[in-house]
Amino acid sequence: MALDGECHALFDASKKASREEVCYYPDEFLLESKYVFFIKKENAGKLKYETFDDLKNYKIGVTHEYSYTADFWAFLNANKNFDTARTDEQSIKKLLLGRVDYFPGELGNINIIMNDLDSKEKLNAREQLTYLPKPLTQKPYYIIFNKKKMSKEFVDKFSEALKNFKQTDEFAKISEKYFGK
Repeated sequence: MALDGECHALFDASKKASREEVCYYPDEFLLESKYVFFIKKENAGKLKYETFDDLKNYKIGVTHEYSYTADFWAFLNANKNFDTARTDEQSIKKLLLGRVDYFPGELGNINIIMNDLDSKEKLNAREQLTYLPKPLTQKPYYIIFNKKKMSKEFVDKFSEALKNFKQTDEFAKISEKYFGK
């Protein structure tokens, strides 16, 4: 709808040339999406991820129809060391049960799912799992604004306000809630 001019803005979008033709991107991104490897806390210090070679002798849990990255899929297909689940929830449960050693997931999304699993199913996932610092992949996401509906001046002001807000304690609390420390 934002691309067709039926609404003013779209939350959230990665950069694409086709979108840039009809929408303004602020200079400041809203969030940086990071796919990281989740592991059991008891394996912290034992399991690592610097290169795909670190994953060779371990079972990797993946979620059905996720694209991740072409290089990662090439590695998995060459090594045949992955186990597919239909949902992220199932992948998290497999990790908790020790059926997989690593599970790549989008940091914010997986934190929200773990919170939900903890409150509904009392899995205590947030206490049992952690993630490795090096991301598999990451990219910024923006609120984009239709050029016919919004002015460049407005988008520039929005970008500056977002940049300033990101420096506040309030933003830090929101970020920690969804992405952890």
